[in-house]
Amino acid sequence: MHLISIKLAGFKSFVEPTTVELDPDVSVVVGPNGCGKSNILEAVRWVIGESSAHQLRGEVNSDFIFSGTESRAAASRASVELLFDNSDGKLGGDYASYAELSVRRDVQTEGQSTYFLNGQRCRRKDILDVFLGTGFGTRGYSIIRQNWVSQLVNSDPETLREHLEEAAGVSRYRARRHETLNKLNLTNQNLEQVKLRQADLAKELRQLKAQAGRARRSEALTKQLHAQKARLIDSKLRIKNDHRDGISTELNVIEMQVAKIDTSLQSLNDEAEQFEALLASQRSEQQSTAETRIQAQTLVNSTTHEIEQLQNLRDVAQATIDSKLNQLDDEIKLLDTDAADLVDLQKSYVRTTAQLGELLDRKGVADHDLGLVSLEFDKARAQKEQSAEQLQQFSKQRDSLESQQRVDEANLESLSGLMDSVTSTLPVLSDIEASVGESERKAQSSEHTLKALETELTSITATINLKLKTQASLGEELENSRNRGQDLREQRLSIKILQDSSLGQTELTDEVKHWLSNANLKPGLRIGELLDVEQGWESAVEIVLGSHIQGIATNDLKQHIQDVANLHASDVELVAVGQNSSDESRESDLTPLASRLLGDSRALAPLFKGIYTCETLEEATRLRVTLDRAESVVTADNVWVGKHFIKVFRSSQGAQGVIERQRQEEELAEEISAIEQAMTTQQADLVRIKTDIEESEKSREALRERIAVATTQFTQDRTSLSHYRQQLAQNRNEIEIQQKQRVNREGEVVRLTQSIETAKKSLQGLASEHAAAQRDFDQGTTREAVLESEVEAKQQAFSALAEQVRTVENEQNELALKISFLERSQARQEELVSRLLAELRTLIEQDADAESRLPELTQRQLTNQASLTQFEEELSVLLDELRETERQVGRVRDGQTELTNEKNQLMKSETDQKTQLAGLAVEISQLMAERRELTVDPDLENEQVEENTDVAAIECEIESLTTKLSQLGLINYRATTELEERTTEKELLDAQIQDLAEAVAKLQQGIEKIDQESKRSLRSTFDDVNRNFGRLFRYLFGGGAAGLEFTDADIIQAGVIVRARPPGKNNVTINLLSDGERAMTAIAFVFALFELNPSPVCILDEVDAPFDERNVEKFTELLAKMSVETQFVVITHNPATMELAGNLLGITMEEPGVSRLVAVNLEDAFAMAANQ
Repeated sequence: MHLISIKLAGFKSFVEPTTVELDPDVSVVVGPNGCGKSNILEAVRWVIGESSAHQLRGEVNSDFIFSGTESRAAASRASVELLFDNSDGKLGGDYASYAELSVRRDVQTEGQSTYFLNGQRCRRKDILDVFLGTGFGTRGYSIIRQNWVSQLVNSDPETLREHLEEAAGVSRYRARRHETLNKLNLTNQNLEQVKLRQADLAKELRQLKAQAGRARRSEALTKQLHAQKARLIDSKLRIKNDHRDGISTELNVIEMQVAKIDTSLQSLNDEAEQFEALLASQRSEQQSTAETRIQAQTLVNSTTHEIEQLQNLRDVAQATIDSKLNQLDDEIKLLDTDAADLVDLQKSYVRTTAQLGELLDRKGVADHDLGLVSLEFDKARAQKEQSAEQLQQFSKQRDSLESQQRVDEANLESLSGLMDSVTSTLPVLSDIEASVGESERKAQSSEHTLKALETELTSITATINLKLKTQASLGEELENSRNRGQDLREQRLSIKILQDSSLGQTELTDEVKHWLSNANLKPGLRIGELLDVEQGWESAVEIVLGSHIQGIATNDLKQHIQDVANLHASDVELVAVGQNSSDESRESDLTPLASRLLGDSRALAPLFKGIYTCETLEEATRLRVTLDRAESVVTADNVWVGKHFIKVFRSSQGAQGVIERQRQEEELAEEISAIEQAMTTQQADLVRIKTDIEESEKSREALRERIAVATTQFTQDRTSLSHYRQQLAQNRNEIEIQQKQRVNREGEVVRLTQSIETAKKSLQGLASEHAAAQRDFDQGTTREAVLESEVEAKQQAFSALAEQVRTVENEQNELALKISFLERSQARQEELVSRLLAELRTLIEQDADAESRLPELTQRQLTNQASLTQFEEELSVLLDELRETERQVGRVRDGQTELTNEKNQLMKSETDQKTQLAGLAVEISQLMAERRELTVDPDLENEQVEENTDVAAIECEIESLTTKLSQLGLINYRATTELEERTTEKELLDAQIQDLAEAVAKLQQGIEKIDQESKRSLRSTFDDVNRNFGRLFRYLFGGGAAGLEFTDADIIQAGVIVRARPPGKNNVTINLLSDGERAMTAIAFVFALFELNPSPVCILDEVDAPFDERNVEKFTELLAKMSVETQFVVITHNPATMELAGNLLGITMEEPGVSRLVAVNLEDAFAMAANQ
């Protein structure tokens, strides 16, 4: 048997369907680290039933599905399939006849695994059973992953024993033993249960025998009881029928009286209709007269209003006329004043015109004289300017030479200063460089401080945001709690209102409240509020209590009996509580309704005397025949059954009762209290978090202020540093330029000295020419001054005349403006006077028209007032007649009311009689139904009930028979049948116990046989493996010794430990060996197991990694020998191991995250391994 191929699809990095074809002897898998080689080993472990995802470097099964990369989407499922060649039939059991065996496992993204054997779905246990005992399994020694080989020999003794059992094939026995032990335990449990049932049946048989005897006695008594009950019912039927006939006679009398009253009512109704018709006619006439009066009143009011309007109009017009006349007088006066002013202004204008002509003539003469003098002044000024120009030229030449001399001297001095400044700048440059270093240190310190503060600000801001979120969350929780509390309070209030209404709390009159107060009774302490009832019996208790549930509780009823006389117009019910009372009516196993009361409500037990409970209507019907007249039974589904009645309460089924509402109100109160406590805690948390936020905000603001200060300081330091750096660079540039210019300007100093000497000589020649020009200029200045004085005199005279002309012209213009303004104002006033006159004429005409209409309106007002008085008199007469008719109608209505009340009393009496009649009919019907239900002996059926039959004697007889039946207790009428059934069942159980005891003995024998076979096989395997292990250890180490030891004398339960002694060392445990020695020891142990029970397939994952070259050679030699019996799949980087390969498989991961199978050249593989 060997593994043909491994098919992977979507498993870990093998996203694409990949088939790994394997050599029957040795297949070697190579590839770089991280390319997915170990995924092949994990795929094999996974498909053969590995259940722990941690063993395969995962968390859950869905982790084995390809999770996707940047260029590939994630897969939705993973599948691995192993194909085995079983032509040698090594796999036993059901699959021994199969030449090939396919094992597959699939997993979806939901994490659910599915197993398949040869394409058929199966369980994980089926997969494990196939490879059980072959060494090829999830916990076997045939799949050795990285680092596991050295861990193997370090395993605990129990794990080593499991490997030994797998090699010995004992694991099959152990599985069989485990199954047999489970069956044995299950059989023992079944045997114990059957024995318990047998004991129970023995008790039941004893009880059933006693019950069968009571059932026979009960049957005889029941027949006698039914006969007496039939006689009693027949007597009651006769009495009820007589009572019914009497009520029918009374009903006939009442009907005749009602008919007589109806006749009288009809007569009164006819009379009432006549008066109603007359009343309607009178009301119609009165309404018509009232409407006519209203119309007349309207006319009077309208005329009065019109007269008042005319009078008001005249008053307004007269006032307006007076106002307009006054305004007209003012305007005429103003017009006369403006006319006089206009005449005066025209005279002034003529006078200023003559004065202006004379001044213009004088101004012309002065202008001519000023022109002659100005010509002479201009000639003198021209001569002076010519002399001044010559003088200016000489001065410019002198100034130019002096200026050039000064410039040359300044340049000479500047050059000397520049050459001196180059030397003086060097010390300043050193100071600036020192300042730059100091500024850099300050800027770095400021920047560090600023960053630290900003980091602290970020931290505080994050804390504040977190607290704000917490505050919002707490606020939302508080709001939810508040809303929930409000909802619960509203719900409790609605339940409270409904409860108070049901208990009559809202119906108490003032009289009742006063009476209760005087009696020292609490109005709110109702019976319904005291009730606490067993679950499921609330409706039954409320049905029985009826209106008593609204009663007011009292501890002493006698105390309040005398006070009842004080109540005159109110209803009230008092109920005694707390008084001990025992139900002595019967002694039976019936459950009293009072026993369903809980806690303090047991004080209400007297209200339920003689009332019992049962679960179903069938049981109540059966118990009814045993009840006394004062006894009854109520069921949990609202049916109340008595001796002579049955009441069904289904209309309110499903609705809340008083007790349930009381219980719900208490639960709501508790929930409201819990919510209020939670709200208190939440509010405290909110206050605390708010305080924390405020403190954090203060800290943040303080920190921001510090950051602002630090930012300012940092900016200043940076600015200062930049300034010093610029100054340093500028000084360095200036020094370089000055040093270059110093050389060039040394020649310039010589040239400037020569130029200064030449300028001094030229200035001496210009001095004599400048003196002659100065004399000519002084003479011209003197003549110009004389002529300038004369021009100024002429100019002043001319200016004075021109000013007089301007003054007269301004005065003339001002007069012209005033004249124009007065003319326009006079025109406006004349127009206003004309308009006022027209308005006065209109107002006078309106006033005359209003005065002419007043007499006509006054006459009309008198006529309308007379009509109104007449209509009011007619209306008063009609009202008197209407009142008289209404009195007649009231008299008739009173008669109708009196007859109607009498009729209602008769009808009420008739209704009461009919109610009694209906009640009798129901009672008769119930009696007849009870009579039909009775099973009476045919010999007693034909006996007639005499009229003088003693009902009391019959009832005494029935009570005697009922007592005898009740003394028998509950009767099981199926006792005889059940006795036969239980006897048969006991016989079957006796046979079953015997069979189970035999099965237990056989299972115990099987376990002992399995233990013997396991011990024999395990001992033989232990010896063989120990021998092989020592031999292989000496081969690999070149000497030394190694062996296995049991930890206990009982080898079935004992563990296994490994002892090893490499050459030159003492006998030590594995933990004291080096890593290489442990790996070699583990290989020796594994191959010792293989020699005894070769696994069909062995997968080794880099087990040769710790070996040196010599040990690798030994390792490969062992592999070559053992490959005859076992197929090896080796994952390695070692070239020596690769040489064994009959099939060399390469794994690559050129695409990130995706493994592929590639063809491998052996030489390339060796080179790859060497590079690794």
